[in-house]
Amino acid sequence: MRGEAGAEAHPTDWNWAAASTIQADPILLAGKLKGIAMRFGTPIFGLIVLLAGAATPRPAAADWEYTKWGMTPEQVVKASSGAVLERKARSAGADSGLEIRAEGEFVSGPLRFDVSFGFDGNGGLAFVTYSIDRASQNPLLLDWLVKRHGEPQAQQDPEGDVKTLIWNGPGKDSIELNIPAGGPGFVVQHPPEK
Repeated sequence: MRGEAGAEAHPTDWNWAAASTIQADPILLAGKLKGIAMRFGTPIFGLIVLLAGAATPRPAAADWEYTKWGMTPEQVVKASSGAVLERKARSAGADSGLEIRAEGEFVSGPLRFDVSFGFDGNGGLAFVTYSIDRASQNPLLLDWLVKRHGEPQAQQDPEGDVKTLIWNGPGKDSIELNIPAGGPGFVVQHPPEK
C-alpha cells in the first residue's frame, strides 16, 4: 500500500473517525480496510469487517434514541436528561389501550422534533411519535431517516394526501414517515411485532 508521495502508508494514516460516518461506497471502504488487514494479518480481518459493517447505513434498528421499548414514563424522562416531561395520561386513540404519558423535544442537527411517548396498559413504552414543524424540512427529515436506517422498504399512497414511507423487517422496529401534502412530516415508531 503506497501513500500519495509513494511512501509506505501506515494504518494509523486511516481516519477512523471519518470511517464511522461514511455513507459512500462500502466497497471502497472494504478495499481500504482489507489493505490494512493484509498488513497485519488475518486475526485483525474480523475486526476490520466489523468496522466496515458499522460504517454503512443500517435497516431500522430497535429502540428510539435514548429510550428502550418497555421503559416506564419515569425512565424515559430520566433518560432524556430533562428534554422530556411526564404528562397527564391521554388516550393515543380510540380503543387502542395506549396512552401518551410523556412529551418533549429532541434536536438532531438542523432538525427539532416535538416528541410524544406512548405507553401500553402495563406502563411500558410502546411507541414514539416525532414531528417537525415546517414542511420545508421534509427533505431533511427523510434524509435523516435514510442515513440512520437505509432506504425505506415500502411506500404507500405516493400521489394521495399523505405519502407514507415505511422501514421495517424481521426483528426491526416499524418506522413510518408520514408526509401530508403541503404539511410537515411526522414519524411513528414502534417495536417489532412479536
